[in-house]
Amino acid sequence: MSSDPVRSDPATAADPVCPRHPGRVSYVRCQRCERPVCPECQRPAAVGVQCVDCVREGSRGVRGARTAFGGTAVANGKPRVTQTIVAICVLVYLAQLSSDDVSARFLYAPFTTVAEPWRMITSAFLHSPTQLLHILFNMWALWLTGPYLEGLLGRARFAALYLLSAFGGSVFLLLLANPHDPNQWLRGAYGAAPNGCASRRAAGATRRAWIAPTPQLSGSR
Repeated sequence: MSSDPVRSDPATAADPVCPRHPGRVSYVRCQRCERPVCPECQRPAAVGVQCVDCVREGSRGVRGARTAFGGTAVANGKPRVTQTIVAICVLVYLAQLSSDDVSARFLYAPFTTVAEPWRMITSAFLHSPTQLLHILFNMWALWLTGPYLEGLLGRARFAALYLLSAFGGSVFLLLLANPHDPNQWLRGAYGAAPNGCASRRAAGATRRAWIAPTPQLSGSR
């Protein structure tokens, strides 16, 4: 007695498989692209599931979290820009102690504006080598205001604020001092640190104004 050969079912050969894992049969389909998706590639969605590719494609258009003033929010919240500025100032201060040429090349004076305008920014990172309280006070003021402003503005905007404040301090000296006097020099974060304190107060007042309740007129219905 002979037995008939086993015939393969044509429906079995056409079983849907996951595009990322061709060896896995799956009858669950992505709600977005309608392709089969195996359990490993399934991602929960508002309705049903989506595949990994569709989730990645959709996340590209999602805007990141923003701070109260529109800056990019930082996940860990550490004041990296403030720490970097403090570290640069300390390293430059040590370089000033080892060589007088550092102060001579990067300090700002009004008569250097045309020939070396970059000194208007670099002077914000220099301090008096003979006065330790100079750098201690500026770094203390920066550490008080920097992390707060960096959290509100975001790292990029806070860095821009510091550089603009340093530039503003140089412009203030340029407008008030004698442009031909070689004895008038600017060093240290005299422009950046006080402007940081003023910016902190302004930011705090603006933030309180945003969250303040709207006054209601009595007697109006």
